[in-house]
Amino acid sequence: MLGLTATPDRADNGDIYKLCDYNIAYECDFRVGINNGWLVPFEYYGIYDDTDYSLIPWRSGKYDLEALENALVIEKRVDLVFKKYMEHRKKSTVGFCASVKHCEVMNQYFRKQGVKSEIIIGETPISKRQEIIGKFKEREVEVIFTVDIFNEGVDIPCIDTLLFLRPTLSYTIFIQQLGRGLRTFEGKDSVRVLDFVGNYKGAELRPLFLTGNYKKGKGVINTTDKEFLLPEGCSVELIEYFEKFKRKSIRQEELVKLDYKNLMETLERVPTLMDTYTFGEIPVHMYIKTFKCFPQYRDRVVEIFQTSDVRAGREDEKWFNIFFEK
Repeated sequence: MLGLTATPDRADNGDIYKLCDYNIAYECDFRVGINNGWLVPFEYYGIYDDTDYSLIPWRSGKYDLEALENALVIEKRVDLVFKKYMEHRKKSTVGFCASVKHCEVMNQYFRKQGVKSEIIIGETPISKRQEIIGKFKEREVEVIFTVDIFNEGVDIPCIDTLLFLRPTLSYTIFIQQLGRGLRTFEGKDSVRVLDFVGNYKGAELRPLFLTGNYKKGKGVINTTDKEFLLPEGCSVELIEYFEKFKRKSIRQEELVKLDYKNLMETLERVPTLMDTYTFGEIPVHMYIKTFKCFPQYRDRVVEIFQTSDVRAGREDEKWFNIFFEK
């Protein structure tokens, strides 16, 4: 039996690998696809967004939706998005929004400016979706604003511009959204990505996401190392904030610490090791590799990852203390 999937790492924490007993015959990520010409390269623009995300409440691992959308629909921010869109305008654009209200505001603003735009949300009937996508393919619609619909299961090769209009904290979702524009198409030599980046949680990891090596488990990721190089033909224009971060070496230990810290904020408790497997962005093997220097805890780590029901106990607390004291 042969199983094929385009989304092995899922945002819903589903374990696809378990279905094949973790036996992977062949794996090809977007970096390999671009380097082999199976996908088009990307032109990434990190655009400064002065929205102060520190003022938006953080609850259960995400920003409060009402407060977030209120911050994203102010005229100053919407106007910035439109101006940058016009600067980099191509033919077929998809904008990923934070909410239905965000989609509606963006759509109304673009239409007032004479851009042929539409929205596709969960409530959009199938027939209407098909109609909009059909017009989009025929260039009768220039922009589609959407929320949680185009992340996966959609194949529209003509997409040549992506607008990342919300904080995307998950590597998996980021890559799924990027992937919507990587399909080859006649006359298309690249996809343009406009990412509006502010001081939200995890923003500093954007450069790592773009290399395609974020989940490879490398010990050190450095912009001077070969591993930090972008896929062939790709380009990245980074804002000053990224440039400062880009020059730093990022140790695997620091990535694991950041992931663990995010889990603590999400779960609002000290995570168990099973929690890192179930909810973490960092793959399991990176946690295990990190703790090879703690022999007294290594067996415990493996045991917990193989257990289905785990509660935080003294050993987890010891692990937590050593982890942050190192």
